Amino acid sequence: MEEAGRLRDSSSPAMKSLCRRLQQLETKRGSICARRAYLRNKKDQCMDANEQKHKQAQQSTERFLHHHSVQLKREQKKEEDKQRKEWVDQERERTLNRLKAFREKRQGQLVLKAPRSQPAARTVPPPEPSQPMSIISLTPSPEGPGAGVPSKKKSPKKKKDNIPVQIFLPPGSAGASSPPPPPLPPPA
Repeated sequence: MEEAGRLRDSSSPAMKSLCRRLQQLETKRGSICARRAYLRNKKDQCMDANEQKHKQAQQSTERFLHHHSVQLKREQKKEEDKQRKEWVDQERERTLNRLKAFREKRQGQLVLKAPRSQPAARTVPPPEPSQPMSIISLTPSPEGPGAGVPSKKKSPKKKKDNIPVQIFLPPGSAGASSPPPPPLPPPA
């Protein structure tokens, strides 16, 4: 009991040292709790920041992939257009070569007409310098009368001096009767 009395007496030096020690421990415990709370909050902040970075990285990746896919589609469309244009140019070149070969082949041939089938006189524009000259036929047709294109005016039968003449015009001139064939569709 004597000790209990001493402990109750706050003026004793042992009690004072114990109180001081208790106060130091309480202060230390408070600072430790405050430090733990600070670290816990810091951890939460770091986790939120890390999660935000991951979201931004994912969004950035998605935007890049979307933009890249759009760019790829544009490039693919340009490539298809380029291939289609090359195909059209090749077809045009083939057609022009066939037309040129046809004109060269047909240039020496004469188409003969009967005296009855002479066309009415027409005004014909002068041919372009790049086009071949017209072909003129000066002999009667072996097929007989009525062959060829019928004309509106019939030549009189009394004249025997009539010499039939047919003029071939280059395509695209005023006298061309049929339009050029339509271009072929591009390959699928």
